[in-house]
Amino acid sequence: MVDRDVVRTRLIEAGLPADEAAARAAALTASELASLGRLESQPAGRGIVGIAVFVFAVLFMTDVLGYTKIFPFTRTPR
Repeated sequence: MVDRDVVRTRLIEAGLPADEAAARAAALTASELASLGRLESQPAGRGIVGIAVFVFAVLFMTDVLGYTKIFPFTRTPR
């Protein structure tokens, strides 16, 4: 469990004004504080492959439907 004072200090170090950092730290619930304690062990960028595939799929579909012309290998309906 992370203490609210630690969160406030980290927010100030990140460049947030002291009064706003104190307000944000005070607004955190107990479950949010507990999740902040596990934040250091979580991998960064998790799920980036899924996001990239989703973006490709959206761009591909808009290309096939004729809204964009991004990929040269697609053919638009006539």
